[in-house]
Amino acid sequence: MALTQEDFLIWSVESADALVAPFLQLLVELCHVVLGLRPHCAHQERDIVLGWLRREVQRGYSVGQFWYLVGAEWWGAWLAYTAGGDDACCRAAPRHVDEAIVCDESFTSNSTESMGSLLWRAETASVGSASSSGVSSAAANRPPTHPGPVHNKRLRAHNPLKVRSLTGEGGHLRRDVTLAQHRDFELVPDALWRALALWYGGPDPLPRQVIRPPNSDVELELYPLELKILRHVPSTQSEYLLSHTVVDDRSF
Repeated sequence: MALTQEDFLIWSVESADALVAPFLQLLVELCHVVLGLRPHCAHQERDIVLGWLRREVQRGYSVGQFWYLVGAEWWGAWLAYTAGGDDACCRAAPRHVDEAIVCDESFTSNSTESMGSLLWRAETASVGSASSSGVSSAAANRPPTHPGPVHNKRLRAHNPLKVRSLTGEGGHLRRDVTLAQHRDFELVPDALWRALALWYGGPDPLPRQVIRPPNSDVELELYPLELKILRHVPSTQSEYLLSHTVVDDRSF
């Protein structure tokens, strides 16, 4: 059955709130999260990230899917940064020329850390250039602090001998404390992590895979199985004789 343009326009008007508006919002989220476009303002970024996360949580886990841990400290700073007043929206106030140049240059970089670090430095420089006479008044109206690159310092176990680039889990989680979701960390899907890493920088990712243990439901493997491979090198005959001679000399 063919649908005329007039019928389609009538349908779009009648279904604007139920179907058309959510579909357009989904297209906006796809362009920003999947294609990596920078949101126009903090309000839009918050709606995009939380909307994408809410939809993925409703879908649930699927075996083989990767979710990324984000430290609660950084997540809280990001929520405060994107929940600023209406005056923080870039649509209400135009950006400075130097900040626009920084944004344009950062889009040409393939690094996941360059955009976040450049924006962070530009915002820090603009705050530091304020005159000392208006410090008290500017502090009251100052927008929330930029959260900086995504970090998981309080989640990661310190292991200087581990080479993270050779492993898929990104790093070991701490075992000296019990880590809990919504208290110590938040979980974001793979596509959303890539977007956050592109916008802010993510030097230390913590990906975890969804598995299905025997006789159990699907779950996120926070502590993957760790295998230690030790190489035993047999000693040569000369080393054995030398060590034997030293022992005999010490016996006298």
